[in-house]
Order: sequence, then structure tokens, then C-alpha cells
Amino acid sequence: MPDISDLTEEQLPSSKRLVKATVTAAIAAIAVLVVAVLPAEYGLDPTGLGGALGLTGLSIDQTQMVFFNSEEPYKSETFTLRLYPGSGSELKAVMNSGQMYIYNWESTGELYMDMHAEEHDAGPDEFTSFWEEEAIDSASGNMIAGFAGTHGWYWENRTSQIIEITVSVSGYFGEFYIP
Repeated sequence: MPDISDLTEEQLPSSKRLVKATVTAAIAAIAVLVVAVLPAEYGLDPTGLGGALGLTGLSIDQTQMVFFNSEEPYKSETFTLRLYPGSGSELKAVMNSGQMYIYNWESTGELYMDMHAEEHDAGPDEFTSFWEEEAIDSASGNMIAGFAGTHGWYWENRTSQIIEITVSVSGYFGEFYIP
């Protein structure tokens, strides 16, 4: 590549070409600002293209952010459950409203699963089911308690094999237990 000092005046861009390139770059920068940056960072979408490109969902509306303090310390636990053919088991956490945990569970075979919760004063068959699957062998996500009570899973082994489940949880909760 030649050194700029080796170029002749005819080889250097003219002032007209430099101004044209600068104006083109400025227009491109403004277009990127309006179409991408404003929708993604601030939720402002004057052209509608940011929404069409899925960029408006990236912005954080700070008025909707939720902060939470817990009397419970942050903790992590891992559990292993063994389900024999035709049997089921639950794993539940005692939680106050607003507490949360992040979870990951894996099993050695497909299971019926119901992620649910019961309020502290609920009757024997009163619960709220959040997610139900007929055949699943793993899941990851989080649980945020919408009310004080127990929050967790019920798994049922509908196969003819013994299935082991390993559950890892981290977050804010009173205690996990198997009823």
C-alpha cells in the first residue's frame, strides 16, 4: 500500500469527493440512530422500522423495573430425586411474594411435569398451575412468587424405567422440601 506522501495530487480525493463522503457518512449515521439506536436503547421508534426489526423490545422501561430485597439470604441447592415406574414426586420451596429462584433440572428420561404453587392457606386441591408438560426431560428458567406459599414441581414417571431427576436452584427462598 503506498504511503500518502507518495501520492500525486491527481491521486488524492478532491474536496468535492471528501464533502460528498462526509455528508453520506453523516446521513448513514443519522439513519442508524433513528432506525436502530433510538428504538433499541430508548424505546423511541419514529419510523416504525425499529419495531419491525424487533429492536424496541431491547429497551428497558425503567418505570417497570422491579427491585426486591429479601430477608432470606441468596443460596444455591441441588437435589436428586429417583422416580420408580408409575410413581410421582414433588419438590417445593416455601416463598414469600416477590421472592424468586432460578432453576435447572434434568432427568434420565421423559416425565410428566407440572410447575405449580399453592397459597399458604390453600385447601388440599387448591393450586395454581403455571406450566404443564406430558413428556419432558429438562427445563431451565425462573420462578417469581406472585403470592406467599409453596412453589415448585410435580413429576410423574409414566415409563417402565427408573428415572433420576437432578434439580439445581439458586435464589431467595425459605426452604425446599419433598412433601
